[in-house]
Amino acid sequence: MPHTRYYRINSPSVINETIEGESVIINLNTGMYYSLDNIGAIIWAALENRHSVEDIAAFLASHYQIDAEDVETTVNDLINQLLNEELIILLPGGKTIDSPSPMTFSGDQPTVFVKPVLNKFGDMQDLLLLDPIHEVDEAGWPYTKPNSKN
Repeated sequence: MPHTRYYRINSPSVINETIEGESVIINLNTGMYYSLDNIGAIIWAALENRHSVEDIAAFLASHYQIDAEDVETTVNDLINQLLNEELIILLPGGKTIDSPSPMTFSGDQPTVFVKPVLNKFGDMQDLLLLDPIHEVDEAGWPYTKPNSKN
């Protein structure tokens, strides 16, 4: 029997927000941002609540009445992409929170199971990597130059 795997969001390096069935994810270390919609957003929310891969697959398979093994393969494919982009981290030793909140659909749920796609964007990378609060000298931030009229 395979080892149960649990993941967590790679915070504080990764921030995210899910609005109307779409998860927007930003990796602050790389400046890349991502989106997941429909099934991908459901999987992301389940990972956020530290559900196991097996539980996520079983939930989706029962709701969409499709083969759990196929769904688990799809979930694992997405998880591998999220790991490669350093958006999630495997919890060592199968650790999880004591009792994750029950998996549910938030908002409108997709009517059919569609393989999730992790969309990756780099068009704002320079802006997202800009860190004006930490790029300061010993005077701190914000710093107003002294008036030179003495």
